[in-house]
This record gives sequence, structure tokens and C-alpha cells, in this order.
Amino acid sequence: MKKIFLSGWIVLLLAALSTPVMAQAAAQEPTPAAESAAAAGPDTYSFPLLGFTETRLIGPFDSTGMQVSFPEEWTYPSSAMMHLDYSLAFFGSDYVSGQSMNGGLLDVLVNGNTVASISLNKEGDYSLDIPIPAIDLASDRTDGKMQFTFNLTSEESCVQDFDVNAVIKDSSYLYLPHSTSSPLTDLTLLPRPFYQSSSLFERTAVLVLPDEPTSAELQAGMDTAAGFGSLTSGGLLLTTVTASQLTSEQRNNENLILVGKGASLALLSQVELAQALRNKEFKLENQDDGVLQMAVSPWNSTRAVLVVSGNSDEGVIKAGQAVKYGTILTTSKPNLAIIESYRTEASAPLAATDRTFMELGYEDRNLRSTGTNYAYYEFYIPPGQTVSEDAYLDLNYSHSALLDFNTSGMSIILNGRVISSIKFSETTAQLNKTQIKLPPTAFIQGTNQLQMQVQLIPQDNCTDLTSFVSTWASIFSDSTLHLPLVQDTTSAEISLNLNNYPENLAYGESQGKITFILPKDNPESWKSAAAVAFGMGNQLDDALTQISVQYPDNLQEAALAGQNVVAVGSPSDLPLIYAWSEILPAPFEKNANVPYDPASRVVYRVTEGSDAGYIELFNSPWGVNKKALLVSGNTAAGTALAASALAGGEFRGSLAGNFAIIASGQIISMDTRYPVSSELLQTQSGAGEPSVAVESPTASEIRKKNLTWMIPMVIVVTLATVAVILYKLLPILKQYKKDDNKPERKGTK
Repeated sequence: MKKIFLSGWIVLLLAALSTPVMAQAAAQEPTPAAESAAAAGPDTYSFPLLGFTETRLIGPFDSTGMQVSFPEEWTYPSSAMMHLDYSLAFFGSDYVSGQSMNGGLLDVLVNGNTVASISLNKEGDYSLDIPIPAIDLASDRTDGKMQFTFNLTSEESCVQDFDVNAVIKDSSYLYLPHSTSSPLTDLTLLPRPFYQSSSLFERTAVLVLPDEPTSAELQAGMDTAAGFGSLTSGGLLLTTVTASQLTSEQRNNENLILVGKGASLALLSQVELAQALRNKEFKLENQDDGVLQMAVSPWNSTRAVLVVSGNSDEGVIKAGQAVKYGTILTTSKPNLAIIESYRTEASAPLAATDRTFMELGYEDRNLRSTGTNYAYYEFYIPPGQTVSEDAYLDLNYSHSALLDFNTSGMSIILNGRVISSIKFSETTAQLNKTQIKLPPTAFIQGTNQLQMQVQLIPQDNCTDLTSFVSTWASIFSDSTLHLPLVQDTTSAEISLNLNNYPENLAYGESQGKITFILPKDNPESWKSAAAVAFGMGNQLDDALTQISVQYPDNLQEAALAGQNVVAVGSPSDLPLIYAWSEILPAPFEKNANVPYDPASRVVYRVTEGSDAGYIELFNSPWGVNKKALLVSGNTAAGTALAASALAGGEFRGSLAGNFAIIASGQIISMDTRYPVSSELLQTQSGAGEPSVAVESPTASEIRKKNLTWMIPMVIVVTLATVAVILYKLLPILKQYKKDDNKPERKGTK
């Protein structure tokens, strides 16, 4: 029996060893986390959904909290309730396990109002339902966010040797019953009510264009899309349609942005406007004024309608420019603005070399929170300009002398890059002036952000429990930025690279002016162009000074000579693309919607019905030192893929070179100026023919070389292992055979 068992074991072992493929352990199916029944109910929001993660508070004083942006159309007619799960633990020589202690208080505040003070007396896990009066749910913040704060105060641990630890658990949740009201139609609050930064809900809106827009109306649409991209930092989910494409579901459920002349949009007559339409026109002192209005939607009283309009093309352009710049000056009515004119200069006069924080609009900043404090300053550098090597910051500041100087200090961060750090000491506790060199490479054209990150740790954590303020630092408004500006001399070769998009289209001689060339009667191309403009607005902000739109049948080449160009659409919709065969990185053959790359050694085929997008960056055919960007596709859906990649989609970080292909959930970037083995997508003629994947010669050769030595090596190692095992097991088998041949003794068991 032993022999049979051992023989079977050897067979299994040899079978495993003789297989040159390593078996992988079976993957375990993840078990979904159990969801709290209460947290899954209506009007109930778990702490993780609100952006809160489990947090430990440590005495004698500690604090945590969260800021939540609920939809501003919500109202709260009744009380709310917070279900708080927390645990409590004591440590120290003066603490006896299991003994009740005067551990202090855990205060719960909503919008600065204390709604509960919890005594911390004994270790353990606790749950508490805390009622929140409706009056305390009203936020007094300008951004409308609700503030939830948890403060731990333990004075006893300052006079005894024990520490208090309280953990706010993420199983906690908020029950928030609400009603809805009509939104505020205040233009000065844009992008609200169309967008609020929120961890709860994605905000959506629909931009509606006329069915047959003029180039000026399309220009206003692009300006409006860019404006919302900037105002929402790309957070708004914006869909672009024409009036006839607008569905009843969209009309009845979405916030709407109507762009076009009064005579071009019949929908305008159904909206109750502060400046009403009469015979498809607004009553204006100047017929070329722009009109910007906001109203409650007549199709849904909890939604808003923004009207970007005018009686003339010039007026509509002015209204679109107002949205793009984002700061609206209204009439006596907060929902109405009349735009007399707009500027296309990059930034009016050049900014002064020396600018104090006060001149930038910032007063003295007094920071008093224990831990990390932040102070932000923004300033603007015009397109085409950069900062010389002589840039510096004269920082005037002071701080408390009662800080722990081993852990307190300040870091200076410019556009996300740490520039310098200052260690606080007794010497720096007096009024100080420190000069900090600012490297030119840390600046960007457009809006720059300077951040002061200040760490304040007191010598004695218990000091702040008295009325005496020991943790503080001040940054004074007479601090000065010295920013000598010089002409940006970025080389053309570097600028013709997709990984520098969109800055390479906005900066330099074009001064932030970009012309879109769009096909007529092609709403899908307009939608893709709006997505590109939205992404530009998000990434460029004020550096995008002017957007123009031209139709291909009426090109104004003199204007194109002075601006960078973005062409959006398939070649069959924009036939002028075929004329660019000498300058495109990957040109198109006549009547083809798929480019070919003369430098490519590898060609992939895409069967009929597949969508592929193409992005090409090249020298403009109209202007010297100007650039052109082609956003195209073999289908309308393919063009949309290319636009999405530029607008900040999942492929944005993979763009490089001067030519990119987006298809089948992946992106292929290449640079046709440096011919290498590359990949290209080519349309397969003939429906139904299978797609053939052609492998890169380089990859194929490597794989063949690997196989030439890997297979023999695996065989040799396997045979050697088998030989060793047999050599060791044969004596044992012989011994078992002898034992089996021996007769059993009688009387033994």
C-alpha cells in the first residue's frame, strides 16, 4: 500500500516538474464590504461619502473636521441627525485600567455651532445619535459649504500623567432630510448654481447652440465652454447640443446654457428674463451690446438657465467673452449684465516688476491654528512673457516666541514646487525680512499660485487651553514680489510637442489668441470643439485671451496669420486637411479619413465600425512661428475621442510627440520627425474582414531570442531535478520492496 501511495506521489511530482509553466494560485474573489443599512437609506450619507476618513484625536487638545458642499438648492425644513461612532482609550501611569476618568470633552460643531459636548470618562466603543437643529444647518461661508468640526479638550491630562485618545470612526453617518428650492440667479456667483465643488454629486449642464449658428455664435459657444472650464477647474460635466438635439429629458432635468442671438433660439421666448425678448430682440441702447442673463428654468423650478445672447453677432461674442473672463458686473438686477465691449489684449498693460501682497489684493494674514496653516497668493504673468533669473520674494513676517522651534517653520511653494523653507527660532520671532530667490522654471504664463505652508507647534500643548494665544504667525501685506519680465524664448522645436499642450498654443507671439476652424452643419464637430475649449479654459485660465471661429468656406487668412489654429473634424468634413499633406505629421490621402505615417514600419488595421481619433501638431500653413492643431477621427466618435484626450480625459498624460492615435481604450503617441519603429491605425477596406495584429519587429525579435535560450534551459533544469529526485528515492523504493517481501510474523499486529 505504501508502495502504491509513494508511486502515485512520484507521478504527480514528475508531472508538475515536467511542466515548464508555473501554475498561479487561484485568485480569491474579493468579498464586498457590508454596507450599513442606515447609511444606505434615503437622505443618509456615510462619513466616507462626505470625504471623511477615520481619524484619531490625541489630547490634551486636538481637532478634525470636514467641509461638505451640498447642492445649494437644498433647504432644511427640519432637524438633521448625526450618528457618531467613536472609541475612547486612556494611557499613562496615572490611569488604572477600567477606571472612570475625567478625560475631558469631545465637542461636535456644525457651522460653528456646538450641537453636542460628550464627556470622555471610560474606555470603550460608543455610538451616539446627535440631533442637529435646522437653524444650525445654514452655512455662513461664501462658498456655501457646511463645516463639521470635532474638538477634543482634555485639561486633566495637563496635570496628570495620562493621555486621551479618541477615534472618530468612518462608520458614522449623517441623516439630512431636505427639500429643494429654486436656485439663486445671481450672475456674480458664477459658476454657481451650475457647479459646486462637492464630494457628493457630479454637476452637469447642457450648452445649447442654434441649429444653424453663425461663426460668431459658435465663437460665443467656445468662449462659454472655456469660461466654465476655467471657473469649475474642469469639474463640470458639460454636454453640447444644438436646439433640435436637446431632448425633453435634458430640458426638464438639467441646468441649461443657451448661446445665440434672440432670433436664433426659439427656446429663449419660453424663459422669463429680466431683459425680455420682444419680436425676437432685446431692447438695448446699442444693438451691438452683449446680454448675459440668468433665470429659473421654466421646465424645472430647481434648475437654472444662463442666457449668453445679444441682438447681433458682435453682441453675442461680447456676452461669450464675459463668461470666459468669469467676473460679471451686473446692472441693478443681479441676474442681468449688459456688455458694452471687451478687450483682446493679453493683459492690458504689463504688470509692474515689484508687486506687494497688498497691491495683489491681500491684507496681513494672521495664522493661529495649532498644526499646519496655509496662506495663498495669486498673481498673473502675461502670455509671451517669462520671469528672469533675478526674481525674488521679500517676505516680511513674525511669529510667536512660545513655539516648539524644533518642529515649527514655514515652507514657500510656487505652483506646487517647494522653493524654500524657513526654520523658526528665537531670532526670527521678531519682525523679519527674508529674501527668497525664485527660480524662473517655477513660473507659468497665466495665473500663478504662491503658497505659504506654516507649521505652528506650541512648546506646551496645554497652553492653548487657556485664553492665552501662544501659537501664531503673521505674514505682512508689505511683502514684495520682484518679478522682472522678459520675452519668452521657448524654442519652436520644444513647443511642437503634445506634452506641452495647451500652453504651446497660448503662449508666445500669439498672445493667447486661438482660432478654431470648424465645419458647417456638423454639430458633432462643434461638440468636440467645445470639449477642447473647455479643457483649454481649465488649463490656461486667463492666458487664453481670445477664441475666434471661422468656417472653411470663408477663411480670413490675414487673421489666421497672426494666431495659432485648432481644426476640429474629419477630413471629409474639412477638405482643406487634404491640402496639408506636406506639413502634417501623418497626412491623409484624398477622400480618406485615416492618416498614414510615411515613417512608420508597422501598420495596424481597424475594421469598419471601429472608432479612432487622431491628434496632430504642426507648423501653421498661414503664419510664421505659428502652430496648428488638428483634432480629427475616422468617424465623429473618433473625433470625440481625440477631443476627450485633449480636454483632460484619462489619456491626457500620455500625449507626446507631434502625432497621437486614440483607439480601443489606448493611446499611441509618436514623433514623426524622428523615424522609429512605430504603430499606426489604418482602415481595413471591406466590411467584415478580420483585424490582423502585426507585431513590432523589435518585440518579435526579442521574444524569439528569449525562446532560443529559455526553452532548452527549462528542459535541462527539469531533467536535472528529476534525476536528483530519482537518485534519492530509488534506495528507499528498494528498501520498501524488501520489507513487502518479508513474511509477517504470527502474533504480531
